[in-house]
Amino acid sequence: MTAYEDGEDKPKVFVSYHTEDVAQARLLGYQLEDEKYNVNAVDNSPKKPYKGDWHKPMEKKIKNSDAVVVVVGEDTHERKAVKWEIKTAAKYDKPVYAVKIKQENEVPQEVYDAGGKVINWNLKRIKYEVHYNT
Repeated sequence: MTAYEDGEDKPKVFVSYHTEDVAQARLLGYQLEDEKYNVNAVDNSPKKPYKGDWHKPMEKKIKNSDAVVVVVGEDTHERKAVKWEIKTAAKYDKPVYAVKIKQENEVPQEVYDAGGKVINWNLKRIKYEVHYNT
C-alpha cells in the first residue's frame, strides 16, 4: 500500500470506458487532475487510430499505471475491450475501481473477479482510494 503525499509523484490512473461514455470519462479525468485531487489520469484515447493490434499500447499504459478506474455506463458491462482492460489490470495486480455514471448501470463481472471496488462518483472518495489503497 502506497500513500502519495504532497511532493511525491501523483498516482497514475488508467481510465477505462466504452466509447459511448467518452465525455464522462474525460470529465472524470479532468476532475481528478485538479490539484485538490492530485491524480494523473492517463489519457488512453489514441491520437490517431491504431494500426493493427491495439492491445499492446493499452497493455503498456495499464502496466505503467498505479490503478484502473472503469467509468461504467449503460453498456459497459457488455464491452469486450473494457473487459480486456480490467483483466489486464488484474494480470499486473493493479487495483480496479468502478465508477457508475448512473446508479442503475451494471458493473462488469470482471471488476469483481479482479477484486475491484464499486465506488460512487465522489471525487474525495476516488482520491482516497487511489492515494491510499494502491
